[in-house]
Amino acid sequence: MVTRRKLMGTLLIVLALVALMTPLALRLTRELAAQKAADQALLDMHIAHTAHLEESRGSALLEIIDIEEAWALEDTRAESETPLVTAMYNGDAPLGFDREYRTFYCTLGMDGEEWPELALTAKGEDGVQVAWIDDYTYDWRADALAEGYGYELIAYTDTAYEYIYVVFTGLPIVSLHVQQEIGDTYIPCRTTVSGAGAETIDSASLVHTRGGGFYKGIDKQSYRVEFHGVSKGGRDEKKPVSVLGMPADTDWLLVSNAGDDTCMRNYLSFELWKKWNAGGYTITPLESRMVEVFVNDEYMGLYQLMPRIRADEEITEMGGELDRDTAARMIGERYETGKPLYNAHEEIDGVLELRYAPQGVSVKDAFERYMPYVAMNLPETNPDYLSDEAFAQLALGHVDVRDVISYYLFMEATSMTPDNVKNNLYIWALGSDVDYTYRFSPWDMDSCLKPLYSSEANFLNFYWPIATRTLGINIGNARQIMRDLWEEKRATILSEDALYQWFLAAEEEINASGAYLRETERWRGGAQPLDLGEISAFVIDHMNAMERILYDTWPLDVPAVDSVRLGE
Repeated sequence: MVTRRKLMGTLLIVLALVALMTPLALRLTRELAAQKAADQALLDMHIAHTAHLEESRGSALLEIIDIEEAWALEDTRAESETPLVTAMYNGDAPLGFDREYRTFYCTLGMDGEEWPELALTAKGEDGVQVAWIDDYTYDWRADALAEGYGYELIAYTDTAYEYIYVVFTGLPIVSLHVQQEIGDTYIPCRTTVSGAGAETIDSASLVHTRGGGFYKGIDKQSYRVEFHGVSKGGRDEKKPVSVLGMPADTDWLLVSNAGDDTCMRNYLSFELWKKWNAGGYTITPLESRMVEVFVNDEYMGLYQLMPRIRADEEITEMGGELDRDTAARMIGERYETGKPLYNAHEEIDGVLELRYAPQGVSVKDAFERYMPYVAMNLPETNPDYLSDEAFAQLALGHVDVRDVISYYLFMEATSMTPDNVKNNLYIWALGSDVDYTYRFSPWDMDSCLKPLYSSEANFLNFYWPIATRTLGINIGNARQIMRDLWEEKRATILSEDALYQWFLAAEEEINASGAYLRETERWRGGAQPLDLGEISAFVIDHMNAMERILYDTWPLDVPAVDSVRLGE
């Protein structure tokens, strides 16, 4: 009887374990199946891309023919309802293709007045031939680029013909080709990049949409592209790629700037960030290029191409230590990123997203590093709002005064909204668990360089207490630091002449490329040239108003605070 009871007990334990293990086994089976399917998709991507690269670039274009010859070809053939030519190349550089309008886009770059020697080839239907009807060399190269002239060609087989067009652009071209709709999860993609003087890229990749937090008025998506290759062992792996001369990286962003009718505010603000920090290491000194983008042979417009921020690399470049330091970012409450989040919405109207923490450090311990930041940014309406003494104690322990004042001045100079405080702000915590200092860098500045709250220039953003209270209490002689930094910037990059010339040069470059005419025709109701005059006038007026407000708000008649006892 005892033996039977033991057997029954053992059997029940075994059954219980089986019951417990079955869901786990099923989950592991599903995960393995999903991973196998993902691996197969990547393998198929590489096979398809290899086959594509082995294909011929197509036959050479014929010489220019006159219109009567084109009509003669047309008379003996039927007009094709589908494209006879599906791809064109200038040497090894693929042209962008807008299938609906049967128009190809060839990048020439902005340098030089003479037409370069082109090596255009086409491919498509078997036996297709292509001949120029228009002679583009009759026009000035600069006019052809700036006005976006479309030059006519005829493509024909023994039985069919079509008219196609080539447009020359001064900007690089990025094309994405996918077999399914691009969503918020990675799918296989073929990515090509061509730009004058830069190495052509034709690579297998993965792509997904990004930045979908809210609708910006037009359905112009942003994308993240991750380049892939095949390892020596024959397996898929991420592949660092230098794009348009920028440092090699595996991950690249195509930022649509859909909420900005100029498409330039984010680009200009990142350029100003580099100028602002010239002479020392710039946190997130991201290079970027303005490009034109095509997705599945559809023209998508003017984009900003840039690498993504890599927190580990930035910490290293700043002189930090990966086994010690952390990085977080403020994001809006509506976002779910898949990374650990600390909801500080009720405290400082935002959410902290953990971007980097050393191995072995818990999420709780990592977020503990940011509790002083949260405390220093509490509004006066919060019951835990710090006294001046308590704020000074935290600030003296965790703030590099010059760094926070410099970032605050940059924030004001670019007229950042509160969205760049409760969102789109990187916070780097460098140092030991006891003695660490915050540093700051921006992200997503497409709402900058325009009036804040009203149509006037004489408004500042006092929303960031960590800076405004540091100035108010005059911690570490912050007010004098502010004056010195401001006068340095006003004498150099923020002088009226420097600002005017900078905006004018950017405007002229984009207009000379012809890209903004196409962007506005595609998305803004009709082709028009880029006009940065309104931005330029606002920024110059804002600089003058800003100086007056800064000096009136924080005069130099308050003693500096260098210890936790105020007034000492």
